Amino acid sequence: MSQPPPPQQLGSGYDKNNFTERYIDEIDDDAITTTTNHTNAYEMKTFSQNSIVQQRRATVAVDYDTKEDPNLEDPMDLGQGKTKATNEEDQLKKKEKGMTHRLMTFPYWTCLSSIAEITIFIAMCIVGNGIDDPLNNPMIGPKEEIVIKFGAKKNDLMKSDGTQFWRFLVFMFIHQSVLILLFNLMWLLTTVRKIEGVWTAPRMFIIYMISGIGGGLLSSVFSFDLISTGSTSCIVGIISASLSELILNWDVVFNPFKSLFSVIMQLLIFFVIGLLPTVDQFAHIGGFVCGFLTGIMLCARKQKPELEKKWVKFTVIASRAVAAVLLIIYFAIFFPVFYGLIPLNCPGCYWLDPTWKMYFGDNDD
Repeated sequence: MSQPPPPQQLGSGYDKNNFTERYIDEIDDDAITTTTNHTNAYEMKTFSQNSIVQQRRATVAVDYDTKEDPNLEDPMDLGQGKTKATNEEDQLKKKEKGMTHRLMTFPYWTCLSSIAEITIFIAMCIVGNGIDDPLNNPMIGPKEEIVIKFGAKKNDLMKSDGTQFWRFLVFMFIHQSVLILLFNLMWLLTTVRKIEGVWTAPRMFIIYMISGIGGGLLSSVFSFDLISTGSTSCIVGIISASLSELILNWDVVFNPFKSLFSVIMQLLIFFVIGLLPTVDQFAHIGGFVCGFLTGIMLCARKQKPELEKKWVKFTVIASRAVAAVLLIIYFAIFFPVFYGLIPLNCPGCYWLDPTWKMYFGDNDD
């Protein structure tokens, strides 16, 4: 802004009114020019910012809706129908287009098994006139003889009479401790319930029962005198089957390493608990093996059949066949071992279960 000359430099013809009007006009012109420049700069900046935002939304925004495909996990953990900018748009859209769409189903088997476990536990407490003395059962539960009567896995009864085979089918619904019952119900009504929503009840029933029978069989072979109950072997088998499903769909699952880490951590929880005394670690191991093999046989591929490559189809079919053969071998070996038809000597196996060596030493078969 130009400054007017001092009055002493204006000469004798200095007019005070004329000078004041010209000074005010110059101030108005400068203000208008400055405002116009600022307005143009602000408009250009706003237009530039809006263009960048629109361009970013158009190129890297991903609308991720898990309602369309419950088999797809939300890699951003944003829930259903939320949006997040990501640089993996092309990869994610490609996998979404190639994956099958299955609706979530009601977890019938999980609910039925949970109700059965609660009902049987209450019935045992009623028949036994309450819980056992804490000195005999510090985990808070019914008396041992009542548990055996309701179908707990007890080797001498199952070996002496061939009709006691039914205990392999029942022991997984019986619990000696209310604490273990609550722990298993927590897993059933959270993790297992969600998995059954994708697998459907028939597939869940088969994997659940085979894992339980396989875990009980391995427990009977190694933990000779241990009265075994509970559905932990079934739950470990379900988690193991979800691991096999992840491996089968590794190429189409978004961020498979995140899912792998979650499954491994869940399995570690059960195997660490299995190291505690009186906890049946071999039931966990048997459930893991049988659940993994059954999962390979039954869990579906998420890739659309028309987009499946030939070598992938062959690999999946071959994997299912190998898993079926290994599962048959598992039962073909350990059932004869349990009934004494095949001798077994495994002194180093006690490292898997801290209580195993005690039972192994007391075995007379």
